[in-house]
Amino acid sequence: MVDQEKIHNQCLSDDLKERIHALEQLEEFFSLMPDKQQSWSDLLRLTKDEDSHVSHWAASALGSAFSQVPDKQQAWDDLHRLTNDEDCSVRYIAAEALGSAYSQLPDKQQAWNDLHRLTNDEDSGVRSSAASSLGSAFPQLPDKQQAWNDLHRLTNDEDGDVRTFSNHSLGRILIFMASQAETDEDYKKELEKAIEFFETAAEESYGWDNPAQFCLPFYRSFHTIIFKKQEAKEEVNKYLEEAKSVIGSSESKKQLFEAVQNLAEALKEVQNLETLDLQAMKDELNFYRKYCDHAAELMKCTDEKAPFATKVLRKGLPILDRNLKELLEEIQEKAKTACQVSQGTATQEIACAVSREVQKWEISDPKKMVQNIEDLAYILKNKVADVPENEYIISKIELMRNEIDLNKQYGILLL
Repeated sequence: MVDQEKIHNQCLSDDLKERIHALEQLEEFFSLMPDKQQSWSDLLRLTKDEDSHVSHWAASALGSAFSQVPDKQQAWDDLHRLTNDEDCSVRYIAAEALGSAYSQLPDKQQAWNDLHRLTNDEDSGVRSSAASSLGSAFPQLPDKQQAWNDLHRLTNDEDGDVRTFSNHSLGRILIFMASQAETDEDYKKELEKAIEFFETAAEESYGWDNPAQFCLPFYRSFHTIIFKKQEAKEEVNKYLEEAKSVIGSSESKKQLFEAVQNLAEALKEVQNLETLDLQAMKDELNFYRKYCDHAAELMKCTDEKAPFATKVLRKGLPILDRNLKELLEEIQEKAKTACQVSQGTATQEIACAVSREVQKWEISDPKKMVQNIEDLAYILKNKVADVPENEYIISKIELMRNEIDLNKQYGILLL
């Protein structure tokens, strides 16, 4: 049960740990708060907290909470007011919140005007925050050409962070444009231009908060798999190692790298296809883009905030349903054929037992899918005689049971 009064009192506390705990609760349980307007006011108060970790964290929470505030006009008025605050750190926060909440804002034209104005702010931190938000909000901005021009102007800013986030946003925009491409040629061109901007952004700075340090090897690996299938394995491994080197020792970032490894394994299935049509490439790219956006957010967070970003990431970690669905359908079809072919032979009993079992399977949560493998392994071990001529198949059953990668488990089963 959420105790809103207790959370509200913790927001007012002089104890930093209590304010951080209150912020955790507000971010995680905002939708359950009885008085969401009060919770919004508490978040606003924390955006002016004396501790920068708290204030920046509150800014992120403002953007995500906006969609649930009952009085969106008042909430929008609050955000608009923050963009004109005398304190540059507050304007920084406002610029960040505008980017994450843009799709929900009632006055998108004014929000765009605010972001455009903030790209000219005297404070470099505000300019970099505005540049990042332009990348997030770009698909819905009313004047995309002006936003593009603003970002290009900021790539020549005197401040390195501003240049970094401007180039990164231009890369994100080109990823979006690639996902909308009408031809294979345009798709490849936009993707390669995006990688060039990520490369420039990555070279600008090597700080922990540079999202391009992750996005560059991330999209390079995708490009390699799609367009360089013959050389993909070594190159993809190289890019994944580069991504891993940026993540460091943080537990939350290890979780992120695990997500990338799972994604890489899933995407390698692409190499087994003779051709990949444009729509399939765009679908894969959009899936990849979601992961990189999570990565970018995680890279901008402190270790205190990262576990909460990771919760979002963890919810988005299923292996590509499309690839698994195709694999499962192939398993079911081959099992059915084996049962039919085995009629009247010594293998009929085991072939048909396997077929009956796998026909019941469907794409569901990973735990259930792993349990499917366990159940089938049990059936096989009971029906395959432990004799020398069956040594190979028995070893494969054990390998399947012990494999921790779901995609590989189903691949062994198919074999």
